[in-house]
Amino acid sequence: MPESVRKALRLSLINQLRAVAAAHRLVETRQAELAAAFSDARDQGFPAREIERIRGDAVGLAFDNAEYTHLLRLTGWTI
Repeated sequence: MPESVRKALRLSLINQLRAVAAAHRLVETRQAELAAAFSDARDQGFPAREIERIRGDAVGLAFDNAEYTHLLRLTGWTI
């Protein structure tokens, strides 16, 4: 393999790793914000029935039922 091709592939792989790492950090930040929002809603007395209604929206946005239930448990909801 020519040196120039090897270097180009190496740089491409490193750039892809950087992009994935940045995306992962963003997802972690958004997950923490989501958990904080659910905890805050609970602390402010947001109705549990509304949290259950949101389940349908969450499942429509690529969460599955188990993930949503897990989020609720992590944030102190007892539904």
